[in-house]
Amino acid sequence: MERTDQAKQRYGLIGFGTEHSLSPALHARIGDYPYDLLEVHSEEQLREVLKREEYGGFNVTHPYKETVMKYLDELEDTAAVVGAVNTIRRLPSGALRGYNTDVDGAASLFAPGFLKGKRVVILGTGGAALAMQEAAHRSGAEEIVLVSRNPEAAKKRIPCGTEAGRRSRVVSWEDREAYLDAEILIQATPIGMSPQAADRSILGEHGLAVTDFGQLKAAADMIYHPHRTLFLQEAEAAGAETMNGLKMLIVQGIRAAEIWTEEKLPEEDILREVLTELRMERLPILLVGMPGSGKSQIGKQLAKECHRRFIDLDKATRLLADCAPSEMIRKYGEERFRETETETLRQVLNGEPYVLAAGGGTVLREENRRLLCREGLVLYLDRDPAKLATKGRPLSQQRGTEALYDERRPLYLETADAVVDNNRNLGEGFDKFTRKLLQNKRLSERERSQSAYVRDLRSFGKRLKRIVRKELRMMAEQELRGLGESPENDESAE
Repeated sequence: MERTDQAKQRYGLIGFGTEHSLSPALHARIGDYPYDLLEVHSEEQLREVLKREEYGGFNVTHPYKETVMKYLDELEDTAAVVGAVNTIRRLPSGALRGYNTDVDGAASLFAPGFLKGKRVVILGTGGAALAMQEAAHRSGAEEIVLVSRNPEAAKKRIPCGTEAGRRSRVVSWEDREAYLDAEILIQATPIGMSPQAADRSILGEHGLAVTDFGQLKAAADMIYHPHRTLFLQEAEAAGAETMNGLKMLIVQGIRAAEIWTEEKLPEEDILREVLTELRMERLPILLVGMPGSGKSQIGKQLAKECHRRFIDLDKATRLLADCAPSEMIRKYGEERFRETETETLRQVLNGEPYVLAAGGGTVLREENRRLLCREGLVLYLDRDPAKLATKGRPLSQQRGTEALYDERRPLYLETADAVVDNNRNLGEGFDKFTRKLLQNKRLSERERSQSAYVRDLRSFGKRLKRIVRKELRMMAEQELRGLGESPENDESAE
């Protein structure tokens, strides 16, 4: 279909705390319309924004998905059933029509048929939870339980009961027998979202753990920032399949764009590209590995390749403590250094698209491993202990690289998304390029070796960038299949 005049207007996201939203980057990839973040701090502001006729439509996020409904002229059927609106279109007449595309987004997190006959528990009763309830109902869930801080108030506005096979109910957090038998667990509250609540888990705040759900098969968190919430990390550790809310965000965005432009979009192609490229642009990359394994030099080169800021955790710790890590360990002991390192890690992990080289022993603390996994893609640079440099590294000198390697390698593997072999000595070897350098008599021996080292370092940085993209593509393919459908091929990284 040809684009209408409606599609040439501006669009925007209405919400509170929208500064970290991916919606502008998402819609820049989906359509050719201008898209703005519209920070709204009151209901009066909400009314004023809706009147702005330069906007052909809006997305709506927390906390206005239900509030906005009373200011709309029409509601599409799904929005009326769910009782929440996340997409608005300004019709040619000027009337505002509300839609709920979150239902399609929520359903996309699961493989077709996976929810049929399952017991689904949704933590929360806000707009996102209502969309997930409807998605689970349409997918044939055996029973849907919504867990609420204020169940009596929630029951007044949430469609429950057994009508038309809905089989859903609202319970309190105290009514544990009603929801601990969940097979599918969905986190639909803002708890765990960066930056304000990234260290929190909704379960922990109610004295629960994922391990209390003895029949759990899969868990989804409708939050997409940070990459892995504490809730998802706990669910993964308990053996459940997990997924964050990025795919949901993209699918609901595709549906919104289709409503605004009146065009059908190639959903699978867009999903595959956007899941990969948004993360390639924005997901932090974190390098772990032994002291002397090349994290700093290789990390700097990877940051250049990816056009990102580079952070060396050891240097950042030195700035915070005004003391070199090696000196701090000698003067005050390793435990004092580890405490300072953790504090530094908390300060630098701000969700920006950086490359970070962690210290060799950063993974020794469970808290640090959790922080690294939360933020982004973790790569383990694995190097033979016999090849590790020990100069200026007191722990390596005192205990020996073999002992440290045996102690730490299981923790690197536990933390990392992919393992990268780094056993080649950069600058060595005699390929065509190196021989040509050696034949150039105008270069000194030092210049020749430096040139070869720089050449190899650049090559490694490019290789690492390819590995990152490959990992993100594999992640996207798994998300395309949805929770509940195992991949046909478990392809390993380079």
